[in-house]
Amino acid sequence: MKKRIVNTTPLVCYVWLLITGGCILWYVVRVTLFLAAFASQQGIHSDPYAAIAAFTQALQYDRNHPDYVSGLAGALLESAVRLTSPADSENRAIRLEETETWFQRAIMLNPANPWNYYQLGRLELHRSSKSFQNTIQEDWQDFPTGRYFSLALQNAPNNVFLHYAVGRWLYSHDPEQAFALIRGFLGRGSAQTLNILEGLWPQIQDYAILRRFLPENQDVFLQFSQFLYEKALDYESDLEAICAGVLTQTCPPNVIISRSQDDREIELGNDDGSAEWTTYIAADYVRVQKMICLPQNIDDYQYAALKIFMGGGNKQNFTVVISLNNHEIKRYEQTMPATLTWYEIPFDRRLLDGQSKIYVYMRTLGASTAGNYLRIRGDQETPTVNSVFNFLDTHDLSFDRHEQTGEYMIRLVLRK
Repeated sequence: MKKRIVNTTPLVCYVWLLITGGCILWYVVRVTLFLAAFASQQGIHSDPYAAIAAFTQALQYDRNHPDYVSGLAGALLESAVRLTSPADSENRAIRLEETETWFQRAIMLNPANPWNYYQLGRLELHRSSKSFQNTIQEDWQDFPTGRYFSLALQNAPNNVFLHYAVGRWLYSHDPEQAFALIRGFLGRGSAQTLNILEGLWPQIQDYAILRRFLPENQDVFLQFSQFLYEKALDYESDLEAICAGVLTQTCPPNVIISRSQDDREIELGNDDGSAEWTTYIAADYVRVQKMICLPQNIDDYQYAALKIFMGGGNKQNFTVVISLNNHEIKRYEQTMPATLTWYEIPFDRRLLDGQSKIYVYMRTLGASTAGNYLRIRGDQETPTVNSVFNFLDTHDLSFDRHEQTGEYMIRLVLRK
């Protein structure tokens, strides 16, 4: 078989090189523009005007790229909401109209993108001063902002941010529907409970209200308990731990450690007075908890105080906060003595009214940054019944070496 030899002229090679080089250049330009637009998407909030310039340039090469169109609309919206001066009201209205046009175009290019609907909902909030008030005739999804938010949720039914963002907006207008929205979301799965609570927290920091967003679910209660612990709402955290079934409601009887001869004073606790170990509290997130059960004849006593075996570190440059249930009863503001001994801390006797038990909580503020710590002594000779370390830890009551069990040396003094 004869071989065929194809001769190519220099002109043909030159044309092919031009075509190949042009394709490579076009690809590089598009990638560069995409990366620039992506970077602008991340910086829309910090510098919307730079983002507008980047997306506008990108759209010159690809006017139908849905991400470029959506990005430009988002940057325009951020620039519009910064026009807060009364003198800018006309420019603001014009900019919002332009923004809406771009978002509508982005929806035509990609109807499934939930963020375009969410941003249109935000746009309606900024454009109209009308306040949505729910009535029998008007559902929140019939309101322009609500309609767009609803479409965003329909296109992203599992998105955590959209749920707590819409929930926060809806709560300010119709709390019951906001509760139902979040309960329905968490009812499908409780894995995102902490993220939802973190999203609601900046606007809603009331324990009782947050509780109403949650479905009746023990796993949700446990995550809520952890969330409250991280926010230093210790008593509320323990209430949720009880609901979750991981913290007992029963109150074993205390030992009357001492009683005055005239029977006018008693000291209740669970330790034998001999300290075998120490808990060091330095970080703000570390917590000590002690439950103390009250006698039935509590009304016979007029004076009440906590008695704690503790001491500071080397310097008085941190804060110690001591709480009883959800009431702060003592705060050492850089005044915690270093001497390790018993301290008696009086509190309002009325805090015991109607209670069968009390929870004592101890935390520090600023100790770790100051290189300092609080020391609380513990008794190893008794079983761990009424003491808890950090979040529901009853197996080891200290960060110290080895396993520390028993009871914190925290007592209740009552006097008639």
